[in-house]
Amino acid sequence: MTMHASWRLIVASLFVANLLFAAMGASHPAEAAVSKSDQDRADRFFTDAQKRLRAGDAAAAMIELRNALQRNPGHLPARQLLGELSLQAGNVAAAEKDLRRHYNATKDERTAGKLAFALVQLRRFDEALVLLGADGTSTFDGARVAGYAYASVGRRTEAEAAFRKMLSIDPKSHEAMAQIARLRLETGDIEAGKEMLDTLFTVEPNSVEGWLLKSDLASKLNRLTEAREAAEKAVTLAPGDQRALLQKARVATAAGRTGEAETAIRAVLERSPKNPLALYHLVPLHSDYDSLIGLG
Repeated sequence: MTMHASWRLIVASLFVANLLFAAMGASHPAEAAVSKSDQDRADRFFTDAQKRLRAGDAAAAMIELRNALQRNPGHLPARQLLGELSLQAGNVAAAEKDLRRHYNATKDERTAGKLAFALVQLRRFDEALVLLGADGTSTFDGARVAGYAYASVGRRTEAEAAFRKMLSIDPKSHEAMAQIARLRLETGDIEAGKEMLDTLFTVEPNSVEGWLLKSDLASKLNRLTEAREAAEKAVTLAPGDQRALLQKARVATAAGRTGEAETAIRAVLERSPKNPLALYHLVPLHSDYDSLIGLG
């Protein structure tokens, strides 16, 4: 599924929620102190956000959503959409706050899955599994959360079982394929990992995760040209993705292209000045450590 397609699905799913929200009027406690004028302004900002999102401009959509929530903090569709877009953009802490507020107000199952995934990325695994409940891992989002939780603590067998559960629910889940390939490669099963990667690219040729895995594998096999091309592909698909930029830097460093490596690392530091991985990879490129003081 392309990024634009995923945005369209989010907008469609929230359309009904917006209608329900409008039907509730001022009955929701969070709206009680909000004037009719501010409610109307918030609705207009939310509508503008949907238009921005359909046009493929997620950053502009997020600005409109924040404007909506300034006018009416109880605008639940805006809260939900902002949380989901923050999660997609990698701002997990912000996503967790907005998704939790939406979930606390609605107990929405979709939001529960997104919130649990955010908690996993924040390494709050127990909270995520408690949120999903005993039967949570039988769903796609539940299996997803369990897979990442198990993988994060080194329980690869349980992790792969969870990701394969995702795949049984959605046979075209390129995310599940990528994670299974990663686990196979981590355990040294190169052939099974490559086979799953080939399947992944058949389903989703533009999988950033897939291209990062391909670059990492090629680098480990000392196929640096192939590794560089795969890393460049990942950066092209997701120009602001810090993982892609750092992979490009790692490959460039291995090939002795220090200027290219530093450019990629500094692109990460522009977005995240205290990124420890970026600083870690930058240090070996400088013989004069003092020149780096002030970056951290």
